Amino acid sequence: MKIAIVGAGFCGLTAAFRLSQKGHKITVFEKEKFVGGLASDFDIFDDHIKIERFVHHFFQSDKHVISLIKELGLEDKLFFTKSRDANFYNGKIYPFASAVDLLKFSPLPFFDRIRLGLTTLYLKLNNDWKKFENVTASSWVQKWMGKKVFEVLWEPLLAAKFGSEFDKVSMVWFWARIKSRTAKLGYLKGGFEVLAQELEKKIIEGGGEIKFDSPVLSIKSKNNKIEITTKDKNHLFDKVIVTVPASVIASIVKDFPKSYLEKLKYPKFLAATSLVLVSNKSLIPNYWLNILDNNSPFLVAVEHTNFADIHSYNDKTIMYFGNYLPSNSEDFKLSKEDALKKYWPYILKINPKFDQKNIEQIYFNKALYAQPIVDINYSSKIPEIKTPIANVYVATMAQIYPWDRGTNYAVELGQKVAKMAT
Repeated sequence: MKIAIVGAGFCGLTAAFRLSQKGHKITVFEKEKFVGGLASDFDIFDDHIKIERFVHHFFQSDKHVISLIKELGLEDKLFFTKSRDANFYNGKIYPFASAVDLLKFSPLPFFDRIRLGLTTLYLKLNNDWKKFENVTASSWVQKWMGKKVFEVLWEPLLAAKFGSEFDKVSMVWFWARIKSRTAKLGYLKGGFEVLAQELEKKIIEGGGEIKFDSPVLSIKSKNNKIEITTKDKNHLFDKVIVTVPASVIASIVKDFPKSYLEKLKYPKFLAATSLVLVSNKSLIPNYWLNILDNNSPFLVAVEHTNFADIHSYNDKTIMYFGNYLPSNSEDFKLSKEDALKKYWPYILKINPKFDQKNIEQIYFNKALYAQPIVDINYSSKIPEIKTPIANVYVATMAQIYPWDRGTNYAVELGQKVAKMAT
């Protein structure tokens, strides 16, 4: 069969790879000039050393993507190391990567630290996510972890990420974040590009093709075939799998019935920004630093080279300052220079000795569709993978529920939709 895949993120690439293995003729349409979606990379040095546009890592629980890495012969590039997480609270960095760190987290009374540890363990061991569907994260956390824990730890993070929508976020989303986390984090030597390029290579070797700079303008059924319209021509396929954001799908597939269109349009998405700095000096001693302060202009500071080998980046420090925000926010429109200007006073709060003279390169990456807002009873609002139009399938970030977005679940969904389409 001739099968089209719309979108060359990891869901689309995985689906294309699996289908090409079965002998189908695959064409992938990608609006950008590169593969990888949110996990794509960019050059940070003239000699083409690359880094992801947004922070990425693996968890030891990411069985689908780890299995794919091994299948593709890339296991020698995969490594795991103990996470070095911390919280920034009231002007001080508190390590927060182990049970001992939790017990030492003095912003919380000792009893609350114990309570936090026990409830976190409960969530880690609990496999029944459905019991959390009709309750919000904020109400559950306040009830079971305590109001002080919520006030100091979780409210700042939820509010910084989801803004005015934070008190609508489902406890299922919170459960998934706790459930999937592991003490060690993983990465690929050479970055996520290594996996994306290997998938691209396998698709082409299997007789498929990837059409870059080819945004899909419309998809419709025509004479028992599916017609895809791009800027240069019309293409006919036996089946189509669409992996771009749900609201984008609603705008390019005109023939869906109203009930299905409503499901595609339902999930609200947050945009994301990522200020990336290349420096000759370290900012923090940690990898991941949560900012527990709603006055901060960013949600998290991440020093990538406290995790991946700094020698792979010309011995330069690579830092991310990540944020989630509405796509119509003024902060989403900032230039890289204005973003650094806005962030700089708070960066100095984290480390007053850090100097702008240490910064050698600045980048500011943006994504319109980065995080769905998962509210209560979300499972009933998810669009079905097999759509009302015969031979058209939808596989998007909004459908990986109950899990949160991530490369592992993109790979899992890609494999699932490939099976359904054959």
